[in-house]
Amino acid sequence: MSILLFEDSAVAQLTPITSARPAFCITAGSFHLLDLLSALEEPLVAQVRPFLRALCELDCRGLRLVGDVSLP
Repeated sequence: MSILLFEDSAVAQLTPITSARPAFCITAGSFHLLDLLSALEEPLVAQVRPFLRALCELDCRGLRLVGDVSLP
């Protein structure tokens, strides 16, 4: 089983904090949602906004990114 992380149209309500990072990388307390889901030891797959792909490739180790066309 894989866990799919994505942002829906409500992500716009979280600006300006989501202008520079995916919603699953917002800090809540001392954790990100990504940190908490990593503890489940299931493969993580994410679909992010195109301008955030390069950031996720560098900052989100172990996270597989998918394009707009195909989801696993």
